Amino acid sequence: MSIFRFGKAAWFTLVTLGYLYVGGAVTLGWWPVGAPADPGIGVWFCCWAAGGLGATLDAVRGLYWSVGLERAGRPLPILDPSSTWWYVVRPLAGSLLGLVGYVAVRLVLSPLNVPAPVDEQSMLPFVAVAFAAGFGLMRLIEWRDRTVDNLFSESERLLSDEIVLRR
Repeated sequence: MSIFRFGKAAWFTLVTLGYLYVGGAVTLGWWPVGAPADPGIGVWFCCWAAGGLGATLDAVRGLYWSVGLERAGRPLPILDPSSTWWYVVRPLAGSLLGLVGYVAVRLVLSPLNVPAPVDEQSMLPFVAVAFAAGFGLMRLIEWRDRTVDNLFSESERLLSDEIVLRR
């Protein structure tokens, strides 16, 4: 049981340090081969790292709530080893969602002719949106599940068929 906790802690530490390194490497020029020539490319890396960092922090919060300290009225839970893959995949999915958040904001702002970010200061709002997108990964999945249930549930189909038959 403790090996699962140690493995997750090591994974979260490794992923967090990796995302922080990528963000710092692009922003501060630590990149081994030099920073990307176009600052517009750097914002993609920073949004990727910010989304992954947000999802990693959300996964750590979820892990704490699932195996953390015993709370009043709630017995100490037991870690389910089958949920390990979700904690591994969540940071990676959050980094992709950070990129999707960046693209979505750019698409929304495109009619306003907002220029592409060219430095760290103009990149910050996009990185903040990417971080929030990564942190809100579970809320997005819950929203998607509710939407799919509403669109394709059998009871809704029967109800709409009855309405059509009554007309």
